[in-house]
Amino acid sequence: MGKHAFKLFPVLLMAALFGFALIFVLKTPVTAQENVPMQATPAAATTAPAAGTGAAPTAEGTQQPLPPASLPIEPTATPLIRVTPGPTLRPDEIPDTGVWVTTQDRSSLRAGPGLLFERTGVVPPETTIPAVGRTADSQWVQVIYENRTGWIAAWLLVWSGDFANLQIDGINPEPYARRYNTLGVTTRETPIYDGQVTPSRLVGSIPAGTLVELTGRLGTVGFIQLQIEYNDQLYWVGSWNIRLRAGNYDRLFDMSYVYAYGRLVTLLRRDIGDSTARLDRIEGVWRALSSGQSVSCAGIPELIDRRRVADTDVRREPIFEPLVVALDEAISRTNTAITTFSDACGRAAAGGEFFLTEDDVQAALDDVDAARRAFVLASSLLSSLALRDPFINPQAQQE
Repeated sequence: MGKHAFKLFPVLLMAALFGFALIFVLKTPVTAQENVPMQATPAAATTAPAAGTGAAPTAEGTQQPLPPASLPIEPTATPLIRVTPGPTLRPDEIPDTGVWVTTQDRSSLRAGPGLLFERTGVVPPETTIPAVGRTADSQWVQVIYENRTGWIAAWLLVWSGDFANLQIDGINPEPYARRYNTLGVTTRETPIYDGQVTPSRLVGSIPAGTLVELTGRLGTVGFIQLQIEYNDQLYWVGSWNIRLRAGNYDRLFDMSYVYAYGRLVTLLRRDIGDSTARLDRIEGVWRALSSGQSVSCAGIPELIDRRRVADTDVRREPIFEPLVVALDEAISRTNTAITTFSDACGRAAAGGEFFLTEDDVQAALDDVDAARRAFVLASSLLSSLALRDPFINPQAQQE
């Protein structure tokens, strides 16, 4: 009997300790977590809030008005939003947005912004039509074609005008549900601006803890400007006032194209990247020939087309002129190195000999080296100018 009591003693001791621990936990108050909504919502809620209403669902599915800050969201989940039509407008009643799009190919016109919506027509290539709305991620554009509205995939279009201010989710859209794309929450009382984050465009503020959908950005690195939709209106805020809750900034449409400075930064970055890749390829050819290796004429790099940036934008922003001069020099030298090798291959294809003297190889390497130095200079200048963008960092212009 004593032996059995001895064996049961540890079990009884553990049970007693567990009981005391349970009592302690039940009496300890629960502390709030950082990502818990400011107001609790019923666990049984299943109905998504209507777009722009700021209403939280209840267990019965009825809508209880709440401020936008209390829209429920979990750190790992992106809520749905219902898109519903507004007042019915005929196409001739829809206000002129000043935005026009041109199709680059035969483009399907759909009833809603996605491939799952019915195709209602086909727009021929090189057709210019007015745009009246866009999706939050700018992947689809709502247009008016043959006196009716429809949606076209943005990658099939080029546009002019203030694309950034097109109405999110469009005008008179067919009812549908979608997920919020990129969500943020204000970390403090946040000033909101009309069109640009600058004191002269201040229109008000929104309280800390307000959940907003991000619909655009101006800039790519550091503190940037963000476009948000708040109470069915588009505003701009500083990224330093927003904590990201879902998605990422890279998925947002970059509005810098609206300004000459922004267009130059964007297009020059592409020009330098694409052209440097061609230089890398032709440099490999000439380095191989210099070391006595045989090189195939298959896969000759294509000549670099003229840079994308427009001279009119450079004239508007003369600070870019030294960069453009360096880029033009780099492109010219790279094309010379490509042409020299292409001509030698052309002579061989015509029945001649693939013959290059040591002087030919050295001259081509001189072109390659000069192009490399010019690209390095252009890249260095671009890095500095990108940080001094007056629409993203106005104070940098005064430094």
